[in-house]
Amino acid sequence: MRKFGNDKIPAEKFSFGRQVKGILFAGLLIFLLLFLFSCTSPQPAAEHSLLNTQHLQHLIEDIEIDGREMSIVHIYAEAPEYSWVEAPGEGIACVDDVARAAVFYLRDYRYSNRQISLQKARKLLNFVLYMQAPNGLFYNFLTADHQINKTRDNSIPRASWWSWRAIWALAEAQEVFRHQSPDFARKIAESIRQTFPAIDSLLGTYPQTQQENGFSLPTWLPYGTAADQAAVLIMALLPYHRNNRDSLTEDFLFKLGEGIGRMQSGDSLTFPYGCFFSWQNIWHAYGNSQSTALLLAGNELRQPLWRKRALQEVRFFYPYLERGNYLSSFRVVAQDGQLQPANRRQFPQIAYDIRPMVWASLKGYQITGSAALRRQAVDIGCWLLGKNITGKPLYHPGTGRCFDGITGSNKINMNSGAESTIEALLTILEIEKYPVAKKLFYHYYQRNLLK
Repeated sequence: MRKFGNDKIPAEKFSFGRQVKGILFAGLLIFLLLFLFSCTSPQPAAEHSLLNTQHLQHLIEDIEIDGREMSIVHIYAEAPEYSWVEAPGEGIACVDDVARAAVFYLRDYRYSNRQISLQKARKLLNFVLYMQAPNGLFYNFLTADHQINKTRDNSIPRASWWSWRAIWALAEAQEVFRHQSPDFARKIAESIRQTFPAIDSLLGTYPQTQQENGFSLPTWLPYGTAADQAAVLIMALLPYHRNNRDSLTEDFLFKLGEGIGRMQSGDSLTFPYGCFFSWQNIWHAYGNSQSTALLLAGNELRQPLWRKRALQEVRFFYPYLERGNYLSSFRVVAQDGQLQPANRRQFPQIAYDIRPMVWASLKGYQITGSAALRRQAVDIGCWLLGKNITGKPLYHPGTGRCFDGITGSNKINMNSGAESTIEALLTILEIEKYPVAKKLFYHYYQRNLLK
């Protein structure tokens, strides 16, 4: 053994060496513990996600029709067991909900790169493609024996909600799959193009207007004045336009945007504070995506007036709704030279009312950088977590269920069907895309629901 000057190592050197070894060992132990802790313990509050797809996955069923694998989403699940429930006279699943779910999984894949979400989206899209009719539009309902419901009024292939939502899911899918699966993306693009004759026919009366209840309104939107449906159609056509850049879809988008713009009423100081009518002189909360559509299309087509109009609704009408614990619907009438609400209803309130306002507020924040709009998006989204007239949460992160709505000042429909569940997840998904918004949203949950 090599010695350092004599046979014995001085005591202080021996002690020092032992201390160094002890420190190194302790340091290694602490490092290992921290590593294990980071792998098994929750992340800091700002990193928490409230997204839980457990209930949505419960609603999804993989099926096979004529040798084609696909997934459906069961329409209803009733408390307390939350087993699947058929919609009488309609069916067990519909394009409306399956397309929504496909949009959710496609966006989750884009934001997180989770391959499982892409796989789920593809099976849902297979169902949407299966439901396309010879006229290019879409049937809506599938019956319990896996037959297409071709007789129900809200299932036949017409220029209505379920067809626009089908196009929306397919267009977002083309944008994703053109890199992942070019053949599938081409199939999707061809499916979308089959809808163009119906859209072209719809817009045939542009730019004619009509007088409805004292308002000059467009005639070329779905059902003449359905700006709510036109908004979904814009959100459907925009991804297709980005990826194909054809003049026909640009023409469609321009006419639809102009039509929605004509449905706005009031201003920052005057009721109804820049809101966009949903249909005729009626506003309703569900599906009120007009501002989102105009903000998106305004950017894409360089239409600053569209953005200005949309931001007016977002900045002045949404706070008006918040201050009154939200509304379900009203009509606008002229009385004594002023616009006044009529047939005002506060209930029901559903997640489908909330998601469009959150999306528009977040898009407004993205465009303007306004922290106030980011805060507004979170505040509105917190309706899901109990910031509502009942003071009770509709969405429960532990189960992923979102109850089907508020039916009275202290009454909640405890069922949890596809629409409410998916709309809640779409709301949270977009909030959590923005780190500060995600942190604020989780902090509300932490303060109010983790007591």
